Amino acid sequence: MMKLYFYTLIILCYACSLDVISETEISGDGIINTTTRANSVLSKAFHSFRISPDYFTPLTEDLQPSYLISYNQDLLRYYNWNDRLIQTRSAHLWETYYNIIAQLNVLLESEKDIINKGAEWNYIKGNALVFKAYLYFDLLQLYCNRNDGQAPGIIAKQSSKMATAERLNQTQSVTLIREILSEGISLMAKYPMPTPFFLNENSAKILQLQVELYKKEYLKVETLAKELLPLMGQLQITANIYENLWRNNTDKETAAIIWSIDYKDNPNKFLIYDKPNEGDYLYVSNKYIYHHDDIRYRSFQFSHVMKSLGGIPIERRLLGKYRNSIQDQKAYNLVMYRSADPYFILIESLLGQHKDMEALELLNGFLGKVNSRKIDYTHDHESLLTIFRTEKQKEFIGEKINYFDLKRWNTGIVRYTADSDNVSIKIDKDDYRWTWPIPLSELRYNKNISQNSGWFTIQ
Repeated sequence: MMKLYFYTLIILCYACSLDVISETEISGDGIINTTTRANSVLSKAFHSFRISPDYFTPLTEDLQPSYLISYNQDLLRYYNWNDRLIQTRSAHLWETYYNIIAQLNVLLESEKDIINKGAEWNYIKGNALVFKAYLYFDLLQLYCNRNDGQAPGIIAKQSSKMATAERLNQTQSVTLIREILSEGISLMAKYPMPTPFFLNENSAKILQLQVELYKKEYLKVETLAKELLPLMGQLQITANIYENLWRNNTDKETAAIIWSIDYKDNPNKFLIYDKPNEGDYLYVSNKYIYHHDDIRYRSFQFSHVMKSLGGIPIERRLLGKYRNSIQDQKAYNLVMYRSADPYFILIESLLGQHKDMEALELLNGFLGKVNSRKIDYTHDHESLLTIFRTEKQKEFIGEKINYFDLKRWNTGIVRYTADSDNVSIKIDKDDYRWTWPIPLSELRYNKNISQNSGWFTIQ
């Protein structure tokens, strides 16, 4: 057999996400025929997944602008949901996700060549499948209308030999995600030596919960969550654990982290003004107040005195995740899933079934652990749902999940003027920008798909 020479990881399909990627482009210095080489390809796929929080957090209500935002017009426009900047981010994310899916497909298709298949290969294959399900689910949430079975869904690239494809509908998309996720979980089950920064059985099951919550399968979510939570042990919340959540590194991770990625930068660097002692472009929204006794008061935010529009110094609450001061710009691992995720998913599933008292007991149990004020039992269902959503946004402030929740909850949001609580723009719940545009490069290449409503269409 002629010896094969391979390039290191170079993805050549910038013009189109669905170009064919072969083993020769991603697999290193030899054919993928051992678990060591397969593990290397999987590592490269995870390493390619470095989507900054600034893709999502500015679009939420987590933060509002300080006067410094005028020095970063792109961030200000993105905060205000500028079409052009959403298109730019959309194109980069689409390309990144489908390039990673191409890498994973090559890895999965190498199974026939793997020598001595066993538990390690099953773990690698399971990771590749679950990671692909994760990417597909993100694409479904970003590029498709809210849960609408027959509406256009994802483009499913299940083979490295497929050049173009039509969009599945959303029902078909979820069915595919469920299938590959279920297979991945079964292959990963009980693997005793999970690899740092890879997925594991618990993180895969959290993704499974998110998919079922998206479909409003509340009873199924409740059942799965109640099976998962005991396996994860106690809800990992203390002041020390919450401090360590955002200061993690490769040799010191808190038990509360279920999955993190090796980010190699400060995840919230985008917030920091060029002269860091001046403050941040965005500060913690006045919608989300942490009381002094709340353990999140010192780990989710920190106070910094900065100028205001009038030139008067004012104390602002800046986002404290991955930083404990304005000077802290060190690289930290990016937390993707943590022990609070399935807990809040379970509460939402109970509210979805109108099991309000059980939901409230769990929510108050959580609030008790963080030393926050508990919710009284006088609220009706709608007000309790509103309270829950506010509490979840507070808990996951600055994290990717908050954007997806806002879209899934079908809620409108507002934009504020700098250094004030004055509303400048309202983003309606039916605004077309909740559904991101298909990149123009993809539309030029793939004639089987059309642009999402409201966005520019190639004639």
